[in-house]
Amino acid sequence: MTGRDDDMPQPSLQSKTILVVEDDWISAQALKAQLEDEGAIVPEPVASVGDAIAFLSGAPAIDAAVLDVNLGDEMVFPVATELSRHGIPFAFVTGQDRTPVAVRYSEVPIFEKPVQARALVQALQEQIRARRG
Repeated sequence: MTGRDDDMPQPSLQSKTILVVEDDWISAQALKAQLEDEGAIVPEPVASVGDAIAFLSGAPAIDAAVLDVNLGDEMVFPVATELSRHGIPFAFVTGQDRTPVAVRYSEVPIFEKPVQARALVQALQEQIRARRG
């Protein structure tokens, strides 16, 4: 090891802005920390469909999003629709049945909680690359 910073692998989501939509504060903060460890810029997570839609309408561009399927008593699908409309890649996380997601969004990665950070990061990287390509 030479001790040079450029010898160290760069975080995989370096300078990518990732929105986290998660209603459980602890899970949201864990996802935020995991993504930031990979170099991502993560705004404060939002916890409802309304807050997510408001964020998307007034925020600077994001590169991708991580969506919890169940936000209290509402499903996150309107947020997924809005992201799709703008060509923004996303992944779902859930602690419940994956079937409703798999039926509506078969092409979108779905991760069970607790989320394995490495797999989530890899899926987001691939989606961001595909969007650029």
